[in-house]
Parts: sequence; structure tokens; C-alpha cells
Amino acid sequence: RGEDEIAAVAALVAELGARRSGTRPRHLLVLSARTEAALRRLAELQPANVQAHANLATVLRRLDRPAEAEPHLRRLAELQPDDPQPYFDLGAVLQGLGRIEEAMAACETGLALAPDHAGLRGELAKLLAETSVGLHRKGRHPEAAAIMNRVLALCPDNAEYNRWELFGLLFRDDLDPIKVAARHRDWGRHFAAGIRPRSRHANLPDPERRLRVGYLSSEFVDRSVAHFIGPVMTAHDRTAVEIFVYAGVAHPDVVTERFVALADHWCDVGNLDEQALAARIERDGIDLLVDLQGLTSRTFLGRLARRPAPVQLTWIAYAGTMGLPTMDWRFADAIVDPPGSEALYSERLWRLPGCFLCYGPMGELPETAPPPVRRNGFVTFGSFNFTAKLGDRTVALWARVLRAVPESRLLLKALRAAEPEILADLKARFATHGIAAERIAALPYAATSFEHLACYGEVDIALDSAPYNGTTTTCQALIMGVPVVTLRGDRHVARVGASLLTAA
Repeated sequence: RGEDEIAAVAALVAELGARRSGTRPRHLLVLSARTEAALRRLAELQPANVQAHANLATVLRRLDRPAEAEPHLRRLAELQPDDPQPYFDLGAVLQGLGRIEEAMAACETGLALAPDHAGLRGELAKLLAETSVGLHRKGRHPEAAAIMNRVLALCPDNAEYNRWELFGLLFRDDLDPIKVAARHRDWGRHFAAGIRPRSRHANLPDPERRLRVGYLSSEFVDRSVAHFIGPVMTAHDRTAVEIFVYAGVAHPDVVTERFVALADHWCDVGNLDEQALAARIERDGIDLLVDLQGLTSRTFLGRLARRPAPVQLTWIAYAGTMGLPTMDWRFADAIVDPPGSEALYSERLWRLPGCFLCYGPMGELPETAPPPVRRNGFVTFGSFNFTAKLGDRTVALWARVLRAVPESRLLLKALRAAEPEILADLKARFATHGIAAERIAALPYAATSFEHLACYGEVDIALDSAPYNGTTTTCQALIMGVPVVTLRGDRHVARVGASLLTAA
């Protein structure tokens, strides 16, 4: 209504803003609501007031009303066409609203104004990475890789994004495995370049004392790694081996309790930083440190690069080389890594007789069920592999199987396989090969391992994925009495099934 009201409202905004810094958190909501009313009136009185729109957008985001903040951020962009900040905030708001494409467009517009804006680069990289992971989860690896290349162009030194990119390479059968290994080595050297590894250790090579073996992982829970390392730890000769477990377990469960009992020394290292954990391992005098994580998580990479133990081995979790110069060995066998495979690893291969893995369930098993074909009248093929393993080659191969066996069905089960978007995408991909949507089904996530294993009673024959084979799923199918068909490939990820079935 005039300059007097504008001045009064502006004064109220200033007063509330000053009080905000000393206000307890429980009062912030009321304060923000009062501030909102004042700011709205100020924006009405002065539509070109930059601070009014900026502060109102901030308040609305604090009140968890991003949709209402959006028009004020867009107005800010109009009022300050050369300022990248409104586009940064708009990108975050649109991401929260699930409008990923629009969020990326906002970030790209902001970057066109300020190419070196670290926040915009990081926000766009995060959005692109999430998109890439989503495509990767659907088995669309070439599309995911193209987007991940853009991510790395924005944030070339981000360890997490590099790790995702390397992991994604393992799913690609259109890439030369030598080049995939070289990319791992290049990144491993780059990652470790700024870390000085320990060159001398105090361990005495006395064959008369117990060997100190340390196991390092965040997976000492009811997940895949546990079912392969549990039998090994159980079988250790305690007169010859002293077991140290370095566990970064965020949510312990009943399987964690079993590992605590198996360890001579249980060390919860979740809150230790890289230097503190490395110092702890050195202080414990570990002779052989066994990494059970690989590049499936960045949790321990910095610790391993510091070489806290004189001999370091990676095993079980990661189906490719880690590329770190400080990793010495990797367990293998003559089938999964036949002679000549040495060129694919920065680690040396120690080939075990028989299979490189030993599986044993860490809990109670359901009763095996009769083949469901007896009650259904048709064959049910199944795969409980992670949906990322269902790439174009696997879909085409399984479609040939379904066409060759009239009336057969395919049953999928994975963490997100039953989600409508992912299942619809899979059905559409099978449809391009002439397989009707009703022949593809998915089971929802099972809350316990017992319930998960019982689902194998719905499968007659398990089909292995290619080129990235199943591991835990193959062992689970076999232990539940379900035969598995695999296709031997030309690299480790494509030969795990052959190794397991040969041993079986």
C-alpha cells in the first residue's frame, strides 16, 4: 500500500532473520511460517525484489514445500539472468520433486553461465550418476556408460564415481577385457598416487608362531560375502591361525553374531578414519590382510593403499582387478582364471585346487520342493540375479530359450525386479524378441534369507546371466535342488558359473 508498508515488512523480515540465529530448532517452524508471510507480502509489493524471492524460496524449502519454492527460484533466474545460483537451487528443488531431466537442464543452464561453479558441476554429476545407475540397474549398460563418461568429465577425481564406472565395465561383453583391466590399473595408480604406503613392517617371519590373518569388510551380515567367508573362518586351524576381523558393519544381525564368535579378535572399525584403521592393523601385527570388499565399496580403499600389512589379498566380493599397486594376491582357480589370465590383473593369481570359492549357508534352509512343472504343467525358468546382470545379451539368450520351450515362463527375483518401472522395462526388452509380457513375472523382495531360499521352489531350471554370471544365486539354486545352466565365457565374470558347476 506504499513505502511505509514496504519498510515495515522489510523491517519484520530483518528482525525475524536476526532472531533466527539464536532460536532453538523447535521454534524454527513457527518462525519460518511468520517469515514466509512477511516475505510473501514483500514479494507482492515489490515483484522485482531479489532478496524477497531468494529468502522466500529458502523458507519454503525449509518448510519442505519445494513445489512452492520453484516459481520464486524461476523468478530469481529472470531477475538475475547472469547469476548461476538460482539454477543451482532450482536443480536441487526439481531433483527433490523427481523431475530429474528438468533438474539436469537447470544445472546445465547454470554451468553455461559459470563453467567453474563447483556446486553446479557436483549437482549435475550427481544427477547424471543417479541416471546412469538407474540405467545400469535395468541392464542398459552402454547407455549408462555414456552418461557416466559425462559424470567423470565433470568430476574426474571423484573416487565414488570412478568406482561406479569401473564396476559397470564388468557387465560389458562388448569391451576388450585387456582394456577393462588397463582402466582399473590406471585408476588404481591415480587413486594411490597421493598416499604413501608403508614399506617396512615389524612382523617377524617366524614359522613357529601363529599366522595373524585379518579379514576386512563391511559385509559381515546376512549378505553374499558372509556365505563364502563363513565356512573358511570356521575351518581355520586355530593352532596355526589367529583371526582378526575388521568390521565396518552399520546394522549388525544374527549372522554378525556368528562372525563375532568365530573371530579371535573382533574390531569394530566403522568410526575409524583411514589413518587410524591402518595404524590399528599395523599395531595388531597382521601378516596377511584379506580384503572382502574390492571396488564394491569405497569404504576401505584408502586403508589398503597405505599397505598396513606386509601381504594383502583381495577375494570374493569383486569380479575384477582392484588396480591398486598395494594389493598383492587374488585367489583363483584354473577354470575361472585359466593360464593366460594374468594380464587381466594387477594382483598375482594364486590358483586353488578345485574351486576358488567355498559356499555354506549361514542360516536354516527350507525344505526343497518338488519341481513346479508337476503342478503347473509348464516349465518355469528362473533367475534371482541382480537386474543389472540382465543385459541385452542375456535377454536375447533367454528369449531363445523361452521360444524353444513352448508355454514356458521366466520368473525373476532380485532386490528391485518387481518394481513396476524395472519389470515393465524388462518385459519390453523381451517383447523385442517375440516374448509375450505374460510369460515374464517377478517376485517381490523377501524379508529373510529363509523366505528368499523358499522362493526357489517356484523354479524348475535356473538360467545363469551372461556375461556377468551369478555366484551366490547359483549356489543357492543348487543347495535348494534347482539345476543351473550356465554359458562359459572369456573372462572371470563369465566363467564363475563354469567353476561352480564343475566343482559341484
